Amino acid sequence: MGVPTSALPFLTTSFLSYTVFNQYEPIGLTNLVLLLGVIPAILSIPLRPSISESAGPHVLLLASWLAYSSLLLVWVTVHRLSPLHPLAQYPGPLLCKLTKLWTAWITWGGRRHAYIKALHDTYGDVVRIGPNELSIRHPQAVLPVLGPYGLPKGPFNDHREQGGVSPLVFIRDPTEHANRRKAWMHGFSTAALKDYEEVIIKNARDLVKALRKRESEVVDISQWMSYFAFNFMGEMAFGSDFGIIKDGHDVHGYCRMVETGVKFSTVAANIPWAIPFLRWLPGPANASHRMRQFGREMVLRRKSFVSVKRDLFHYLLDEDGNNGGEPSTAEVASDGVLAVVAGSDTTATALSNLWYFLLRNQDSYERLRTEVDFTFPHGEEPVDFTKQSSMPYLNACINEALRLLPPILSGVQRTVPAGSEKMVGPFLVPSGTQVIIPTYSLHRDPRCFSPLPDCWWPDRWLPEHERLPHPTHATHDPGAFALDHTAFTPFSYGPANCVGKNLALQELRAVVCYVMQTFDILRASGHHDDLITWEDRLIDQFVTARGPLHVSLRCRV
Repeated sequence: MGVPTSALPFLTTSFLSYTVFNQYEPIGLTNLVLLLGVIPAILSIPLRPSISESAGPHVLLLASWLAYSSLLLVWVTVHRLSPLHPLAQYPGPLLCKLTKLWTAWITWGGRRHAYIKALHDTYGDVVRIGPNELSIRHPQAVLPVLGPYGLPKGPFNDHREQGGVSPLVFIRDPTEHANRRKAWMHGFSTAALKDYEEVIIKNARDLVKALRKRESEVVDISQWMSYFAFNFMGEMAFGSDFGIIKDGHDVHGYCRMVETGVKFSTVAANIPWAIPFLRWLPGPANASHRMRQFGREMVLRRKSFVSVKRDLFHYLLDEDGNNGGEPSTAEVASDGVLAVVAGSDTTATALSNLWYFLLRNQDSYERLRTEVDFTFPHGEEPVDFTKQSSMPYLNACINEALRLLPPILSGVQRTVPAGSEKMVGPFLVPSGTQVIIPTYSLHRDPRCFSPLPDCWWPDRWLPEHERLPHPTHATHDPGAFALDHTAFTPFSYGPANCVGKNLALQELRAVVCYVMQTFDILRASGHHDDLITWEDRLIDQFVTARGPLHVSLRCRV
């Protein structure tokens, strides 16, 4: 029995459509309307004889659209599960091979980092986590993917515009990224970091002062780390004190706005072709608008005065004329949102995770407090950043917290350029494949960090003669020691790494020294579940959303 004549146009057209869109991935709004609207409308013409004459045009169009779309899904499914697919040799769950909608759902739940780690524990070093995407957890994968001759950024970074301009971190073109990064490099130079020290000290003092007023209360130290980081970024970047630390709450809803906007964009980035449509929905549209408006308002406010001190926007606005002219308001506003989001959320998360680990490991807490007291004795304010950077155990604790719980848990996406292949460790990755190096998983790989890759052991970062054994795992094989600095990527790696890394480390050290010198931090009565469930409540949404971490504070000085 032959194929009905009316079905032939649907079979051939749907196959050709899938072939073209699979090959060239034209994901613009116009192309999607052509694929899902215009073509099935045209196909309704040869379908007319097969439909009852009493059926109206809307029924005819619906039947045509259903037939065409169903066949598209068949071709998609057959290709993605075919043994001829370029990634057919790589293992992974069926749903991951079929659609990125599954990954978007996992991302919405906030546990993508844990899900990917579980996949690697099941399938091995390379896992197919999307129809055209691999996660590679291998010590030799960092350099070929993220290094100087690594891969360009992938489609996860598409459609992240703020006011029509992509923030620096989402620019995919390497040349454009390098050009835009120049101003940021000036803004994070050694001289600029020296200028920012005063802003760190001011905000650290304000933090300690505000916490002193709440000595008799139970406080959410995680929330206060957000107040510090957000307020600092406002002053360091825009020259404006948001007043969040002094008020003791997020008066303007800035923190909530950032969290909502980032969550939407991160979930939607799994299906970039859908973002133009999703932006019409009230919730996402409002979140995107508020983010754009926030950036624009901050830039216009900053442009209205000449800052006495050189803040970050002194460099982004090119007030010295080093970069050949002032950038557009849209460009600077886009980077302004990036500065606040990337600078505040990641720092607050790193600090909160560090307090979590110190509260769970009393021996580390006491050892670090001893080092703080030795470096900055009673009566000496911890304002010497050179001394802070030379505190071995403080830096070891910071590194260990960043290793176990990096602020950006899942890592960043790269793509193999069309027409080429790439050896990533021992794996040959085909043309057009997206690749991630899963930071959370790699940081717990025993080939990179041994012994005790899943345990808190800051001593791994100390010279061998200074290391103390783990208090509960004292007998481990010294020959199994591994500390792979290349695999340690909490700030990413290579030419697109975090430009604010050194500033972030300055913030972390200063806040820890100020708070530990001033207070004993105690587990809050009635809130022990905060420590038990802390890691399970971390929400991976590019940056990390956190639950509360309630503590009691007792003044020491």
